[in-house]
Amino acid sequence: MTTATAAKFFAKVGFSDLTPFEVVRVISDKVIEVREMQAEKGDWTPEYVAGGYACGCSNNHDQKWIISSNEAETIIKIRLQKSGKWQDADGNKYKVTKVPTKFVDFNF
Repeated sequence: MTTATAAKFFAKVGFSDLTPFEVVRVISDKVIEVREMQAEKGDWTPEYVAGGYACGCSNNHDQKWIISSNEAETIIKIRLQKSGKWQDADGNKYKVTKVPTKFVDFNF
C-alpha cells in the first residue's frame, strides 16, 4: 500500500485554495473514492490592511476551520496520473494531507 492509498484525507487544490476531502474507499493503488467534508469558519476573523489591489489579509495563514464528515456529499473517484498527481474526471487536482485541510486565500 502506497502512502497515498494509506492516507485518510485529500485536499482539492483550487489555485491557492484547499477544500478538504475524506477517503471513503481505496479501490486500488491508482483509484480512490473521496467525499468532500463540511468546513465551517472557526474562531478567526480576517484582518485587512491597505495594499495590493485594494487590501491584503495580514493573518491569512492563521485561519481556523471546524471540519467534519458530510455523508450527504457525493462520492467521487480520483485517479493517480502518470505525472504522480491525483485528479478527478473533471480535471480537478488533489493532494494528500495528514489532517483535513481547508484554506481560502483572502488575498485574491
